[in-house]
Amino acid sequence: GRSSVGRMLLHPNLRKLYWFNLRVFPHDGNGTRDPVAELVVMDLDEAGNPVGEPRSLPSPNPLSYLDAIALHPTLPILYVGGYGTTALYRYQLDPSGEPVSPPETHELGEFNCYEIAATPDGQHLLLGLGDKVVASVGLDAAGAPVEGSLAKLTFGENPAAPFMRFITVGRGLFRVGMSDTQLRSPIA
Repeated sequence: GRSSVGRMLLHPNLRKLYWFNLRVFPHDGNGTRDPVAELVVMDLDEAGNPVGEPRSLPSPNPLSYLDAIALHPTLPILYVGGYGTTALYRYQLDPSGEPVSPPETHELGEFNCYEIAATPDGQHLLLGLGDKVVASVGLDAAGAPVEGSLAKLTFGENPAAPFMRFITVGRGLFRVGMSDTQLRSPIA
């Protein structure tokens, strides 16, 4: 089999590195096994070098794929999402930054979360859904998505970026793969 590293996230205050690992197995005679995704956590030393053994948690996504990862800016919470599910998953983190399993599942009713970013005030999550939707969902005081608060902005096709990926700068969003196109935040 083979393995590939997906999105990576460095904890800004703790010496932790989070990433997605996707393992694909060879044919077993009856066809190809489905890929297996994991959330992997690694400790880092003072210089930022890996130390100790990585820890893996199975993907909470029934289809296994994990594509998006973000930390809440003020609470010990890690959000993940991915292809083929309408859910967003929320891990509580222990004081050392280790995810407490299993995560809480929050149904959004929208498929394929490829990007997650928390607003600096921690009151909203911005989500890249499918190939052309940026959404905002409100968060309660515990960092949980507020039911019924999903607001969406839909943009045109972008063959250069088949998944809705973006970076945030202040209150602005920039779609990855699109030149000269600034997206306005759905919460502005």
